[in-house]
Amino acid sequence: MQLLKYSIMMLIGAICYGTLSSLIKIGYSNGFNPGELVGSQYVIGWVIIAIVFLLSGSYRVSWKHAGLLLLTGMLAALVGKTYAVSVQELPASVAVVFLFQCIWMGTVIECLLARKWPGKNRLIAIGLVFVGTLLAGAIFGQSLSALSVKGALFGLLSALIFAIYMFCNARFATKVKTTSRLFYIGTGGMLAAAITANPVQLVTRIITTDLWQIGILLGLLGVAIPFFLFAIALPKIGIGLGAILSAAELPSAMVTAVLLLGEYVSPLQWFGISLIVVGMLLPDIQHYIKKSKNTMKIA
Repeated sequence: MQLLKYSIMMLIGAICYGTLSSLIKIGYSNGFNPGELVGSQYVIGWVIIAIVFLLSGSYRVSWKHAGLLLLTGMLAALVGKTYAVSVQELPASVAVVFLFQCIWMGTVIECLLARKWPGKNRLIAIGLVFVGTLLAGAIFGQSLSALSVKGALFGLLSALIFAIYMFCNARFATKVKTTSRLFYIGTGGMLAAAITANPVQLVTRIITTDLWQIGILLGLLGVAIPFFLFAIALPKIGIGLGAILSAAELPSAMVTAVLLLGEYVSPLQWFGISLIVVGMLLPDIQHYIKKSKNTMKIA
């Protein structure tokens, strides 16, 4: 039951991330640029997290743990920065395929650390999610001439950083209270976003324009909620399963694009989404079948 609970948390966090691409497109249509949108996402998200942290009444964290959690948050922000470059250079449907190479990268990291090859069902799950991602991203409908080396490299870099971020989130300061983990990870993300922007100009834009409206949605769905859920779930389920479940971001992105932007999704893409869903559910199904067999043997 615990695995199911933490898997659902991971899924909800990934689904929240999936809404961001449509929200950012809406922000573009309202005249805001990528720096303003990403900046408002992390600034407003950090304010929400800071309020939760202050109300928790638990502030004691060692310097070592604080530093590790800040680093984790910075990695999360760098994923967004590198992926943005990939999206600028490649069609969005191709860029997302490069991003989701984090699925096998995360499994490789876990295997190297545990010195253990993943089981057959885990490999099948990775295969289903990988093929589903190719189909859902309409990669087969793209011309090779559309591929940019820079875009591909930044896409793979974003995938690698995302895999490392999940590893850090799963391993660093796991005994620290969740609200404290959330605050320091959020602070790291906010600092990384601020380093590449003009903080004074950004805050001024948030206050004096409608940027705060889209910023609240981005901050909730792109920082506060997923950071909170990942901070709880990843230490429990590990990077390998976490990477597979993070694939929920792609179906979420496509469904949101249909509902909010009226974009067309082909039958082949819907089939790809169904493969992703099956691949995400497979590890949990395997766990509960094994658990049921053990219960029957005991009985």
